[in-house]
Amino acid sequence: MDENKKIRLYKFRPLANAKDFCRLKNILKNGTFWCSNFWDLNDPMEGIYTTPYYKIIANIYKSKKRTKICSFSGKEAFSNPLMWSHYANGFKGVAVEVEIEVGKKIEGGKVEKIEYTNSFPKIQQNDNSDKAATKILTTKSPVWEHEHEYRFLTPKEGNKHPIGEIKCLVFGAPFKGIENSQDVLSDSESLQNYYVFARQIKLVAKNINISREKDKEITFSRAIVKNEGITPEDKQDRIKEVADKMEARTHWVKVVKEEEKGDDL
Repeated sequence: MDENKKIRLYKFRPLANAKDFCRLKNILKNGTFWCSNFWDLNDPMEGIYTTPYYKIIANIYKSKKRTKICSFSGKEAFSNPLMWSHYANGFKGVAVEVEIEVGKKIEGGKVEKIEYTNSFPKIQQNDNSDKAATKILTTKSPVWEHEHEYRFLTPKEGNKHPIGEIKCLVFGAPFKGIENSQDVLSDSESLQNYYVFARQIKLVAKNINISREKDKEITFSRAIVKNEGITPEDKQDRIKEVADKMEARTHWVKVVKEEEKGDDL
């Protein structure tokens, strides 16, 4: 990556329940992201490498062990429905847009772009263990290439770190634009919960001057079945029914305690 260049990356977050809400709220209010150990990530081949030198394995493991990792995706992944499906609860979630400066030291670490290759990293006897660990932890199989991943790596202790400036939020919009979307929303408790939590997150973001880029939403919905012959009166009745349900859920959300804890995973 070019040094001293600012780029925007995305962190996908689900928004299905109170725990998801509290974690996302903490990210926005504190400006910090949860960083994990390599063994807590979802790639079963995470951290694998090859070497003929048995004696260097212990030192490389120590370097990998003290490295904390937070994953983001580039703009190419932002419009990929698989990313919204896997990491944002099937579009019932949010993409947090973060601006970072490439090459700049952040919390003792920096953001690195993942290299996708069919070969495991080959580590030699005289390789620096910290540099070897970085190489290992930024190499993945091409099966993950659709994620267009960037990683923040730091040896600094603790799991929560400021990584960049949060610029805006982009909300998933499942089923938006289909003719009978109100029917789906009325019958789906999970969708009702999502839109209530989304409304609350928008208020949090507004209070700390984080933009949502005015109605910026993303959806991959397609109308499979349309309601034929629906009258405007029927449609208004349906909208009111959904609004009443949403209002009831809003009251439920408000009882979630401000101090409820949740790691920003």
